[in-house]
Amino acid sequence: MRPRIVRARNFLIGFSLFLLVASPSIKGLIIDSEVFNILPVIILGFTILWRFSLNKKDLLGFLPTSLFLTVMLLSFFINPLVFPGVKEFFKYLFIFSLCFLLPPQINKESLSWFLFFCMTWGIVVAFINSFVGVEFTDSFHYLTVGLPISLMIIIAFFWCLYAEKGVLFRVAMVMAIVFGFNSLFTLYGRSPILFVFLSIVFYLLVNILSSKGVSAFFKQFSILLSYIALSVIVFYYFVPSHISERVYRMFGSSQSGDTEPRLEAVYYPSIEAILDNPFGYGLSSSWDVVGFYPHNIFLEMAINSGLIGLTVIIMFSFIAMLSTYDIIRNKHRYCYELLPFSLVSWYLFLMWNVSYDIPSAYALIPFMSFFVLFKLSTESFRNRFFEQ
Repeated sequence: MRPRIVRARNFLIGFSLFLLVASPSIKGLIIDSEVFNILPVIILGFTILWRFSLNKKDLLGFLPTSLFLTVMLLSFFINPLVFPGVKEFFKYLFIFSLCFLLPPQINKESLSWFLFFCMTWGIVVAFINSFVGVEFTDSFHYLTVGLPISLMIIIAFFWCLYAEKGVLFRVAMVMAIVFGFNSLFTLYGRSPILFVFLSIVFYLLVNILSSKGVSAFFKQFSILLSYIALSVIVFYYFVPSHISERVYRMFGSSQSGDTEPRLEAVYYPSIEAILDNPFGYGLSSSWDVVGFYPHNIFLEMAINSGLIGLTVIIMFSFIAMLSTYDIIRNKHRYCYELLPFSLVSWYLFLMWNVSYDIPSAYALIPFMSFFVLFKLSTESFRNRFFEQ
């Protein structure tokens, strides 16, 4: 295939990746259209027909994803009457399609485009939020604005460390990080700030665990301590009181005496429902069973598919976690585009376990499917990842 055609294909794949994470904020800030949800499936379906090759041995990498999706699908037959309807069906259909269309097409160049689009859009959203203002509604949540800004901070963090650029570029990345956090501080919630912090902590912890030699270990350990110390200083002196109060509430030390309402109002009823029926209630049954979705994909999967579904999603997530651990641990072996993509995926993982439901996980589940495939695939597949 000619170089220009290859670059065009990789551009489209990267743009599709970007739309998966950015479409909610695009719809809320620019144009409210369902086209942004459908477009990635159309583009990826076109590009996979354009050029696709996969070794038969690599198909084993799809087994955990296939098992996870099959258990989810079979849970529909537990009680079809609780399934919400056609719109919900298409949401699951999009996720199923993306889990098989997306992973084998991602390569180094398409990830570069994805990171570029996310970085640019994150800066734009931060600017709008900081200087123009955003009107939030029940359907357009502050978390929707916080997501692209948070991803921009994560990408800027890695570009500052690893991009083969000069000092001015790194200064620009530091300024982008500061600007991003300043914009997040204006939002109501704690999750965007907290999950950026935890994502970077995860990366630094893996660096410690993979250190070779005592000096390397203490170097990485001191970096982690410095990062935590800096974060604590920022938390105490710069984070607004309404956010810090919500963080304190998580640990039961709120100055107002309030407790974390999510535990009693959301998690406990979900856990009780699972214990009452460990075989599951049917696909998308949480609204019928407990009156809401559990704000946690593990609890939601257990309500839908029982303990079998819970076991499958734990296994699926564990393999993806091992894959990201391996990528960070062997970062000099792989390309640096994989590093921020790994942390972006786990930021989404954290977010979808406190705020969203499975039918809206257009990006999270396909991204996890990629890391599962990357972990279980052959060396030839990984080599093709670096093809431009």
